[in-house]
Amino acid sequence: MEIHETLPLTIKCLPNGLVCVIVKSETLFLWSF
Repeated sequence: MEIHETLPLTIKCLPNGLVCVIVKSETLFLWSF
């Protein structure tokens, strides 16, 4: 079994800290709390 977790990971949060965007590889995840 091979696990690859070496792709660049970028996390950006808005100043209000309620919305964060995680960009990993070419997949974009966006969620609000």
